[in-house]
Amino acid sequence: MSFLLYTNFHQLQFTIILLYLCLEGMHQIIHEKRNWLGAFLIGLGVIAKIGPIVLLPYLIYRGHFKGFLWTIFSMCLLVALPSIVFGVGQGSEMWIGWGSQLNPLSDLNVFDMNNEKNQGLSAWLSTLFIEGIGHSKANREVSRHIADLSPDSVKIIILMARISLATMVLYFLRSLPFKKAQNDQYRFREISFLLLAIPLLFPQQRSYNFLFVMPAAAYLAYQLVFYKPIKKSFRIKWILFFIAMLILNLELLLGEFRPYYWHFKTLIYATFILLFLLVIMSPSTEGRAQSLD
Repeated sequence: MSFLLYTNFHQLQFTIILLYLCLEGMHQIIHEKRNWLGAFLIGLGVIAKIGPIVLLPYLIYRGHFKGFLWTIFSMCLLVALPSIVFGVGQGSEMWIGWGSQLNPLSDLNVFDMNNEKNQGLSAWLSTLFIEGIGHSKANREVSRHIADLSPDSVKIIILMARISLATMVLYFLRSLPFKKAQNDQYRFREISFLLLAIPLLFPQQRSYNFLFVMPAAAYLAYQLVFYKPIKKSFRIKWILFFIAMLILNLELLLGEFRPYYWHFKTLIYATFILLFLLVIMSPSTEGRAQSLD
């Protein structure tokens, strides 16, 4: 994931910590049964940046009710903390401003093109269907839109794309509500999808936010390395995985073309490839595990 070398180091550190809060929080709730600790970690992640909130519905669906309730309690406690420290008035203003930035219906978050470096579904679709949107220097040289649509039509497309991605979680769950995952590999695959969806679903996503695709990449690498191929498509999967990782590292390999990577939202295409592989590579269909001897 060397594309992260070109982002703000402090922002990268923050995203690494955020990913740790998500993974460790789920581990504490599911495996260690320390609901209060795992819930606090996830709640802290949600308050720090809204993306980890995708884990809350998963906790309910998989029957981790204590973990969910403890997370809600932790979030309420953390929301009240600024009012305790700075006073009710200033604390309320802080959270109102924070909430206004998350309004999914505002043009700022729908089209998500107030900065040329923004990635995500909304920014990508905006560039495809609205000519000249954004501030990319490459925009004057190479066209990236495929059709000219009205802003209202693009809003509908973005909304439908977000809903479609959100409903894909049902494909990964594949069980009735309130039942535990089949095994740890299935569980990790489910959580990997939820984390991968964060930089796609939410607005104002930069390159460093795509660190959330790392669990999915780790799951796929494990499947490709430690499972014997039983289908002719195995080589194709390896090639697709290689292409996705290559695109994610283009800024290191060919950094002089970085404005064009931002211009065409290349990280989105790499994430789509990983998502496709995540869909077709379930633990039960990739063959038997190779011996580690």
